[in-house]
Amino acid sequence: MSENNPIRVFVSHVFTQSDDYLRVFEYLESVDRFYYLNVSNPDLTPEGGPEGFKEALRAQIQDCEAVIVLASTYQ
Repeated sequence: MSENNPIRVFVSHVFTQSDDYLRVFEYLESVDRFYYLNVSNPDLTPEGGPEGFKEALRAQIQDCEAVIVLASTYQ
């Protein structure tokens, strides 16, 4: 892991930036010499109902190297 080769991180979301979602990135930013690229995009609300949501999440997750699943997203 380096600045030129950051870890691609996906953080679970329900297409909103919750406080818990933002807190993960506050923590990651506080770690010295930890380089990451956020591949999750909660601001992009997909069309097409449940299948659209699944496809949008798969598209975001497919290139990640690490997944962080927030307990607060469990319903």
